[in-house]
Amino acid sequence: MFDETTMDLISRGLQRVFSMKITRSTFREVQNVIFTATKEQNGGADTFLKALLTGEDKDKLATGAALEKLNRILDQYTIPISLSKEVLERGEFLNLLTSELVKNGDNTFFVNRVRRIDGEEFQFITDPSSTLHILQHFINRFHEMKQPGTNGETQLPPDITSKLNILKDTLEGLL
Repeated sequence: MFDETTMDLISRGLQRVFSMKITRSTFREVQNVIFTATKEQNGGADTFLKALLTGEDKDKLATGAALEKLNRILDQYTIPISLSKEVLERGEFLNLLTSELVKNGDNTFFVNRVRRIDGEEFQFITDPSSTLHILQHFINRFHEMKQPGTNGETQLPPDITSKLNILKDTLEGLL
């Protein structure tokens, strides 16, 4: 059971952590705040962190005024803490890819924008030929991904196979 003083320490610590941009180290800073504030409670840090990640106080961590403070902390910080964990684990993965078709006379270009989970963005420009080159490159990676099945045939994981079939149907509709 956590008291009001612990809740105040955690609240101030999280406010400090999230006053800056979320980076790959933010979740570790959150853990440090929780471990420091709950150091007297045996196993309390893990329980508190689980509540912050789920947004639910399933373990009845506080009562009275401390519970009110806990609920405010959960309301305010559950989403940023979950995001900071995702940035730590998958920060360099793609979050969003968009492109615009731009024509200049007889020339066609794609202006491509990529944003990673950690918020980093970049832009690159391709023409249809270089876009097909990129597509061919990734198709070759899927060939490398094939794994031998139980019957000796090579196969891709079922989720990848179904998405490739959708892509195949889309390409057939294009041609």
